[in-house]
Amino acid sequence: MPKFPGLVSHNNPNRPIIDTTAKQVRGFGLFESKENRDSLDETVRASGFMAVTQENSQYKAFIFTGDTWDDAADWTEVGTSQPGGNKYAVLAKLSDVDFDYDWTETPQFESVSVSKYSSSQSPSINLFRSRGSDHTAVETQPGDVIAEIGFSGVAIGGNQAPAGKMVFTQVDVSGYNGVSSKIEFFVGSDNGDLSAFTINEERVLSVHKHVDEPTPVAGGFYSDSDGQLFIGIEN
Repeated sequence: MPKFPGLVSHNNPNRPIIDTTAKQVRGFGLFESKENRDSLDETVRASGFMAVTQENSQYKAFIFTGDTWDDAADWTEVGTSQPGGNKYAVLAKLSDVDFDYDWTETPQFESVSVSKYSSSQSPSINLFRSRGSDHTAVETQPGDVIAEIGFSGVAIGGNQAPAGKMVFTQVDVSGYNGVSSKIEFFVGSDNGDLSAFTINEERVLSVHKHVDEPTPVAGGFYSDSDGQLFIGIEN
């Protein structure tokens, strides 16, 4: 095979140097059909061969990733080669190691920003609960936790520890236009999450009853174990 000390060029700048339709380029080719690709001589075939092949009047790029040349299953279309992934799953990095990734429905992010550029609409976040499986809508029932938003920190010893949460719970059978619910607010403590107050489905606020008298807070109020309310006058 001849070797050249520099770039190869045609003496006519308007003529090609290599014709990929001639089936003589090992590793790459342009084919009018799958049958045309299948008939490529074995001496020109190669693992990782890229074949731009016409399918249904459209050209698509395929990589030969298998063992049997004329088996369509051994060709991977470029752009569709990511493995796995269920419906609504996202591809996420699992660590700092290269190529350590997988599909998950529970991705973890360091921060999230939700933006909407519109003169009439605003960004929104919706937490949806259904009793159905495989993303089917089935009525939720009284007592079902519709959504929970939790907060965590790191406790002594390095373990993740609860630091408060908000819990939305259904309190009645589902209606045609909505679901009755209550909202419970919890604060974090050395003993885990502690109930602070609740807003029920009738928009009535109730505070948690304290067994011990809390530290006074000006403008604050609390309920003792007997249900008596106390208002803080000064700290």
